[in-house]
Order: sequence, then structure tokens, then C-alpha cells
Amino acid sequence: MKVVLAGAFGNLGAEILKKLIADGHEVVAAGRKEKRIEGLRGSTPSRRSM
Repeated sequence: MKVVLAGAFGNLGAEILKKLIADGHEVVAAGRKEKRIEGLRGSTPSRRSM
């Protein structure tokens, strides 16, 4: 399933992101903390302003 996760780089969002990726979902991760984008595997980071 394709999923857009807003707030993916916060504490709760990061845990949800890990679970979605582990379950095999295709994830677009949206958030404000660009430093946390580095090293993400299994997701497509979004750097757009919200």
C-alpha cells in the first residue's frame, strides 16, 4: 500500500514510519526535520514546505 506519513521525523512518526516500512508499505515521509531524512531506507523523503 502507498502511504503518505506527515510528521514522519518526530518521535511518534518515526516509530510509525519504521513499522510501515517493515510491513512492506511504500512510504512518502513528510516532515520538517531535514537532518533526519538522511539514512532513511524504504521511504521517499518529501522536502516540500507544508
